[in-house]
Amino acid sequence: MDPQENNMTEQNATRPAMPNVSFFRFEDLRVYGKATDYASWVSAQVCSPRTESEKTLSASFCHSAYDIALNIAEGSSRSKTQFDHYLKIAKTAIRECVVYTEVAHNIGFIDDAQHEQSREYLMELTRMLGALIISLQRAAATSARMTSPPTMPPTTTCPTNPFPMIPNLPNLQHTETGNFFLIAGPCVIEDHENPFEVCERLVQITSRLAIPFAFKASYRKANRSSVTSFTGIGDRAGLEILAEVRRRFNVPVVTDIHSEAEAEMAAPFVDVLQIPAFLCRQTELLHAAAKTGKCVNVKKGQFLSPEAMRQVADKMRAFGCENFMLTERGTTFGYQDLVVDFRGVPTMRQNGVPVIVDITHSLQQPNQTAGVTGGRPDMIETIARAAIAVGADGIFMETHPEPARAKSDGANMLRLDLAEQLLEHLVAIRKTIINL
Repeated sequence: MDPQENNMTEQNATRPAMPNVSFFRFEDLRVYGKATDYASWVSAQVCSPRTESEKTLSASFCHSAYDIALNIAEGSSRSKTQFDHYLKIAKTAIRECVVYTEVAHNIGFIDDAQHEQSREYLMELTRMLGALIISLQRAAATSARMTSPPTMPPTTTCPTNPFPMIPNLPNLQHTETGNFFLIAGPCVIEDHENPFEVCERLVQITSRLAIPFAFKASYRKANRSSVTSFTGIGDRAGLEILAEVRRRFNVPVVTDIHSEAEAEMAAPFVDVLQIPAFLCRQTELLHAAAKTGKCVNVKKGQFLSPEAMRQVADKMRAFGCENFMLTERGTTFGYQDLVVDFRGVPTMRQNGVPVIVDITHSLQQPNQTAGVTGGRPDMIETIARAAIAVGADGIFMETHPEPARAKSDGANMLRLDLAEQLLEHLVAIRKTIINL
């Protein structure tokens, strides 16, 4: 964290008169100086467009670069809560600049050195903004503790937050409803029909229930029990189907990656890169995912404690990624079973990012002698209800019209025709939680 900005926030948190006002002089913020340097640099690099397309790109690129500094300056005169909001808008402008950097490089408008320098600027700006946002949030919490009158501890506590943290994703609907976030779909792209059938039904359900929804399917399965297990229809074909699902249904899409090369390959086709649980500590893989500028969902390893995911969160932020999620998917219990420790949900939420509970993989029974992973789909709703009750920001589930015929993880999938009733029950629980 930038020492100057951290010290300023701590000093402002002790001011007695107006505890929720930021009192920042934006000219003194190092991140503002870095943002203006970047805006000036962009203007100098793209000031001589040769074609109409380059002229349009130049104007958009410069506008987004200016927006980073402008939102920092505007937010600095607002309350801490509003400043936090403006800083997040500035982060959106950074993501726009990431896209413009890639497009400009692809069409030859900027060269390799300019491309690398722009990315370095943007990674540093992301790190600095993330540090300032965390500093503001800590100062607000400190101020609240200082100004709140002492109270007797309650006899019961509810670990939930009435407002779930929702990832920043394109085309994500219903984000203001207070509902949990849903990631759902088949385990893997099996053919050219199944993904569209499943997504169409899930869009119908989540639209009616006002649930923010992202479609998930793996384009390739790398972690299989047997050498003869199905792994996919081909990387390119699978990714193109995911891109078509995104286009046809106007929803964000999620897929797994297993190596640094896959991060670069998959990123143009999807909105969220998912790190499998067994790979959650692979530093280079996390770095590669962060470099794409995409949202990242990191699944907690079955061998890790919830507290250990703090190191994963620290890695992501060190790599310039603030738009990421952590997912609970069960903890190894003996050789052939998993359990869910729901204390992990509020523990991982302390990292300041959305926490998702995988309600299907957490019911796997791995390492079966038959070479096929087993599961307990009859317990899906039990795990799901508990997840919402303890304040999970989202639910991850795999679903299929006929799980018995699914080519991967059928033993722990939810049958598609049961999804609507399950989600209705979870929405009802969510409403109850909000009203507590």
